[in-house]
Amino acid sequence: MQAFVERRSTDTEVRRWMVAGGAGDPDLWAEMAGRFGLQGLLIPEKYGGSGWGFGLVTRMLEQTGAALLVAPYLSCVLSAGALMLSDDDALKSEYLPGIASAEWFGALALAEVPGRCDAESVSAYADVDADGYRVSGVKSQVIDGQYADFYVVSARSGDDTRLFIIDFDAPGITVRPLKPLDQTRPLAQLEFHRTPARPLSDDPHAVDHLQAICGIALAAEQVGGARRCFDMAVEAVKTRAGTAPPGGDSQAIKRKCADTLLAVESARFAVYHGAQMLDEHSGNLCAASAMAQVQCSRVYLDIAAENMQIQRDDGSARMYRAELHFNRAKSSEMLFGEPAVHRERLAALVGI
Repeated sequence: MQAFVERRSTDTEVRRWMVAGGAGDPDLWAEMAGRFGLQGLLIPEKYGGSGWGFGLVTRMLEQTGAALLVAPYLSCVLSAGALMLSDDDALKSEYLPGIASAEWFGALALAEVPGRCDAESVSAYADVDADGYRVSGVKSQVIDGQYADFYVVSARSGDDTRLFIIDFDAPGITVRPLKPLDQTRPLAQLEFHRTPARPLSDDPHAVDHLQAICGIALAAEQVGGARRCFDMAVEAVKTRAGTAPPGGDSQAIKRKCADTLLAVESARFAVYHGAQMLDEHSGNLCAASAMAQVQCSRVYLDIAAENMQIQRDDGSARMYRAELHFNRAKSSEMLFGEPAVHRERLAALVGI
């Protein structure tokens, strides 16, 4: 699988689809479904998937994050995860098979305030009339929002914040593509004006559960990116050591590499622990997700910055990829809640 992802994510391919707006290669998307069934890994067999769960999905996200694959795989996973929170079998039967077969995918429209996407920060609202629910409000930083076939939207309804499904062609939607720092990942702003919507779940905690899924899935990508940056930096240091004169503080470099690798593996453990909790429906999921985001955001950004500096000093041909990873690391930490928000949330959850 890793060989396939790497082959379809060369610098030339990444640059080509960045210039095209980050939509991704439709042939690649079809091959991911037809050859490997990647879009259906999370989806139960009764809805056309393979039902492997979050454990395998996080490993796949780690590989796509390492390769900076330009494809809406994260959105695909998250929209499937959101639909699986629903207790409406008809709704799941309508959308999940199409996700599994790569016919369509959804985008999550949760964030309104920069760096936050929790239920408390939502101001969009849902009215009810004779025809059902209608959502009004503005959502920002919507990953793949200009390309998605439907949206999972958080909105206030009465005293609770709930999740709703809205098709991309529903009336009252305005989509505005944004100019992201990370051009491998398209973002959009969505405006809803009394847009017809269907409730996804009656559970008042569904938004928090979905935020936890988002945090763990994104953390898996971040771990993959961090490990790739570490490998790039180590390779550059080895090349430099082979051409440098005798002497130098080689032991200090080795210790730094060991400490960095330990940080990456600790972050990976946090991701896999969270994925296991998702699959087993056990433990404090919100705390596990917050911990994964705090660790993985910091590790990825620190290593990406260090790697970019090393590649720049060496005049390496890998500088282009190093810059892309830095941009991905910097932008990712704001997508589903910035680290400071997750630290506050974690402190509250554990009673500090």
